[in-house]
Amino acid sequence: MNYQLELRNILDKIYDYKIYNILLKKDIDKLNENNIDHIKSLLINEEIYLGSDMHDFIINLISEGFEGYNFRKTISIVHNITYPLLYDENGNTLKNYTFTNFAKKLWEENTHELLITDLYSMFSQEDFIKYINDNMNKICSDILIKVKDFKNNKNITIPFKDISKLSNSFKKSILDGKLDFSYAISYIDMDLLRDDMMKNVVDLDFYDEFDKLEDDLEECLEKFFKYNNEELLNTLVNKDGFELVEGIGLVKNK
Repeated sequence: MNYQLELRNILDKIYDYKIYNILLKKDIDKLNENNIDHIKSLLINEEIYLGSDMHDFIINLISEGFEGYNFRKTISIVHNITYPLLYDENGNTLKNYTFTNFAKKLWEENTHELLITDLYSMFSQEDFIKYINDNMNKICSDILIKVKDFKNNKNITIPFKDISKLSNSFKKSILDGKLDFSYAISYIDMDLLRDDMMKNVVDLDFYDEFDKLEDDLEECLEKFFKYNNEELLNTLVNKDGFELVEGIGLVKNK
């Protein structure tokens, strides 16, 4: 496996994602593939960063199974670290190997960190501009279709720029009715709410935790919310199908 080529392929996908997110924030009526020079100008004048918000995006690009194992093995060889023997040369899983599941997980996480570090060393504003100049004619049509499809579909947005503000924005979206009440049920610890009501000698046969949630939604969101900001982000993306859109927040098509 050519590691430098694999890094380049991942970096190109990152740049495509950055381009998509930049164009999402632009006036859709002015985005036309017949005016590529205008689009290039818009993109080149945007300052871009490779922040920690992209780490999950990068890791999710690694294939599952034997192909992903080979990629991590290649990272290990390039960086001269040990790696577990989990497959034979034909891609068959070995029945007996010495690495524990915990050790395997640590190895995978280590290769992820090395991969991200290598990508950071390649990522730059100048390289982004070069990618635009070299590839925009080829990728413009597909990206514009995705942008227009996204903008033309009704969507749910949880706006935030700083992850430390995500929980507050999520709760406000529920309170303002922008998110369905079912999100409150899913993201509040209903067992904890029920236990609290029982401690306060509430007769649950006449007034249960769902009644309490409906009547005192803001209080329940503050006292019995399940997740911190990082956990909330991961759950909304991986479980509820939201997409992290840079500069906008979390977005989901209805």
